[in-house]
Amino acid sequence: MQKASTVAVSSVRRVYKIRTMYIQLESRPVLRTELFSSVLATVRMTTILVQNGLKKVVMGYKPKRMEQFEWDELDEKALSVIQLCLTNNILHEVLVEKKTSALVWKLEALYMTKTLVNRLVFKQWLYTFCMAEGTLIRAHISEFMTLLNDLNNGEVKIDDEDKDLLLLCSLPPSYKTLRKTLIYGRDNLTFEDVKGSLLSNG
Repeated sequence: MQKASTVAVSSVRRVYKIRTMYIQLESRPVLRTELFSSVLATVRMTTILVQNGLKKVVMGYKPKRMEQFEWDELDEKALSVIQLCLTNNILHEVLVEKKTSALVWKLEALYMTKTLVNRLVFKQWLYTFCMAEGTLIRAHISEFMTLLNDLNNGEVKIDDEDKDLLLLCSLPPSYKTLRKTLIYGRDNLTFEDVKGSLLSNG
């Protein structure tokens, strides 16, 4: 138990050190809603495109027997669907694009490239993520899970131990006792254990 506690203390210190580093590096708040790569937004957009038979337009698969004017109509519909799924800030940047293929290319160039800058931004979100007092714990966990999905979509891998500690360290002071109990009171701790304990005590 003593060895486990020592490891836990070391891990917590490491997480807090990284959190502090990213907070200091942050020059302005970065909103995940500004990025097209949000997993949930992409899922919603894809669902609408599929339901309306428009996914082939995004993929660029024009049936040989389809007339050009029919294809142009589908392209216009697909363009409007994607535009409706974008935030105002992003829409302003790509408003000049009048074809679906051009719009998708521009969005990928702006927001979906797996560059070092993007990976750092993704990690910044994670290590500066905090829960405000009064927030429902279920809503906080849901937001945390959404963030992890966005990170995974950006090819940023976070190991299970860090997921546990990051979620616990994102909690406000009112969770101090529960956090200590979970970190120091067990030899093994899984992410599901942390979520279950928080939901049952929230």
